[in-house]
Amino acid sequence: MQYRVLLKSLLFALLILFTSCIEENPNLVNPPPQTESVRVRFLNYASDGLARRLFVSEEVKTTTTSVGEISPAVMPDLDSSFAHIELDGQQEYVTARKMRYTRATNYTMIGLPSPDNSPDYKPLDSIIVLTTLTIYEVEKNISYLKVFNAIPDTTSTYTLTLGCPNGEAIAGGLAYRGVSPGIELKYGAYAVSLIKNAMGKQEILGLYSIDLIDQMQYCLIIKRSNEGKEEIWLLDELNSTTTNLSKANELPQRVTSIRAVNFSSSSVSIKKEDEFVANGLQSNRISSYSDLSACETNYQDTLKIFIGSEEKSNASASLEVLEKYTAFVFDSDSSKASFTILAEPFKLYENLTGKAIVRVINFAYNLPGLTFSLGARDNSSAPLAYSSGEVLASALESGLISHPILIQAGMLPLTIFTSTQPAKYIFGANYELEAGKSYVIAFFHNSAGENKCTIIEESEENSDVKFLEEASFVDIVHLYPGSQFAEISIPSLLSSVKIDFTTSLATVVPVGINQVTINDKTVEFNAQVKNRNLLIAAGSKEELEILTIITKPMAATQDNYKRRFINACKEHPSISVRIDCDTCSLVADGVLYGRETAPETVGRERKISLFFIDAEENKLLQRLADLSLALGKNYSIIFGAGEKAKEYSIVVQQEF
Repeated sequence: MQYRVLLKSLLFALLILFTSCIEENPNLVNPPPQTESVRVRFLNYASDGLARRLFVSEEVKTTTTSVGEISPAVMPDLDSSFAHIELDGQQEYVTARKMRYTRATNYTMIGLPSPDNSPDYKPLDSIIVLTTLTIYEVEKNISYLKVFNAIPDTTSTYTLTLGCPNGEAIAGGLAYRGVSPGIELKYGAYAVSLIKNAMGKQEILGLYSIDLIDQMQYCLIIKRSNEGKEEIWLLDELNSTTTNLSKANELPQRVTSIRAVNFSSSSVSIKKEDEFVANGLQSNRISSYSDLSACETNYQDTLKIFIGSEEKSNASASLEVLEKYTAFVFDSDSSKASFTILAEPFKLYENLTGKAIVRVINFAYNLPGLTFSLGARDNSSAPLAYSSGEVLASALESGLISHPILIQAGMLPLTIFTSTQPAKYIFGANYELEAGKSYVIAFFHNSAGENKCTIIEESEENSDVKFLEEASFVDIVHLYPGSQFAEISIPSLLSSVKIDFTTSLATVVPVGINQVTINDKTVEFNAQVKNRNLLIAAGSKEELEILTIITKPMAATQDNYKRRFINACKEHPSISVRIDCDTCSLVADGVLYGRETAPETVGRERKISLFFIDAEENKLLQRLADLSLALGKNYSIIFGAGEKAKEYSIVVQQEF
């Protein structure tokens, strides 16, 4: 009986399956025409002032279009056809070949006259076609730009440059009806210079501003005005409306703003030709911004630095209009004001909310390349509520300025290390960054060879340089057996951030009395520049204790490494350490809880095994095998409790 019911159900289901209609995909049965995503418009540049109409085919035409105007876009009805232009109902011009249309492409057909002084001159005798690019993977923050010359003068060509005439060429020597290759530019506002090339000479015609939108495609059209003056128009090729053609604004005021920061020990004057940025700027002073002429020649601008009448150094750049520059002047080890570097304007496209912009200048000429990074600091978006090791500039050589980066605003625990292997700690400082502002960190040697560091914000002017007070380096290690995480707070720097068991964090704190809170326990310590501060969360499961070990740097050299041992295990008030076996040589004897051994200097690298022994009971507690310690580094080898009873932890902490 069950088989019959099942068989009937199966037959009924098959009947429904075979008698039902398959739903058809209309795009497969009746695919859309190839031209559905194609748009064509007409730009009338005839020379007689008369309106015309473009016929894409016999059936599809644009609206009547006045001279200098662009029509609304139309969709072709055929994937290939001859195009022609009509004047007063009469065919005036027809393309020599059929136009073939490609999907997802915009076409701008430009009607143009004969060249000037042609023997058989016609107000309209040609069509030039501009097409958009088919871009399958559109890159963010990028716009696409090309240039078209619509000036019917065969005796001249035109060059268009980014920024000033001495800037990068967008199009060079473009003849009538010429179209330049497209280029990619970061979107945003730009100044462009128009230059006329005729009879072996160049004439700078003007400076214009354009604004490019992200992921759009543009063509700059060079044309004549009704008065015969050259001008630039911006065509938005992806916009199918009549609002896609706009005149570029000419910039009448060709000036830029420059200030100087004098780190030289002598007063200096900075000028460009006869224009002063600063005259007699005193040592360690920031000048006011001065407006200087820009974009006047095809050559780079040069700022010259003088002590009295003697030129000491210079810096060259293509100064852009309506931008801000800062010239930083330094002494070298042999001459005053002998080096100048120019911080130039830049473009960033990330969201600035809650962030600051930072660049770094290194002129510590007696040191190898330097890495500028941040110690541990608050970061609410990070998994453990803090970040550490953010790099501002990596392996920055003396005499260079880094690229700008965005970092979270707030307290900046700046650390500077050599980029050598191993790295050496050079300097640390604390500074508060404000959101939405731009800063330059300058680290250099003064005339006495001392390290100096300052942070200068872009709007600062007519003021003294404020040098940063050197900070003190701090390591905090979690070996408290009572919890997996230790919650650490340092006023103005860290707010209840967490580190995992046996891990550590490093940062820098101001000189003087500092407070560190770990879980619910607070300790004060006196931080000094020349000391290294190691704080260890230790104790028993019942009670947290914070061990504070403050010593001078261990100062290993390239030919040795230094190590010391620390007992952070309260369960064993005294430990000893043997090397290679549990009865071999002692390298630490009777290290009391909370104490450290004197640093030991070791002159060669080899794998070692360490044996940690209860000094009172002579009982082996833990073995650390195959340990490799590198020359040039300093190590604290910390013995502590484990997370479980009768377990132990060993932390090998690099010291700086």
